[in-house]
Amino acid sequence: MSDAGADDVESWSRSPLRTRVDAAIFSYEVGYRKPDPRIYRHALAAIGVPAVDAIFVGDGGSDEHTGARAVGMSTVLVTRLISFWWPDRIEGRRGLADWEFADVPAFVEALSLTS
Repeated sequence: MSDAGADDVESWSRSPLRTRVDAAIFSYEVGYRKPDPRIYRHALAAIGVPAVDAIFVGDGGSDEHTGARAVGMSTVLVTRLISFWWPDRIEGRRGLADWEFADVPAFVEALSLTS
């Protein structure tokens, strides 16, 4: 799920990540952006997962964790890039996250330790 516009998504079809993603939801296509709960519901419907079984992972930009929580998703705050560019924003985003990790690989590793 991304707030990227059409010009930003132009090369998505050639991205090596494309084959690793079950559904790509772009705000310009669906007509609403994070944190509007509709974009989260759209993404959940696209992958066929109820909100209680989903985890939203992001850096907290666009107030995205608020939208995820509004539909009942758990949330993860990833901080590597934000700690480099805007470290002063991390504290304000922590209150909306159930977990915090430096990056997605660290989160995935933590998941593998719990299974």
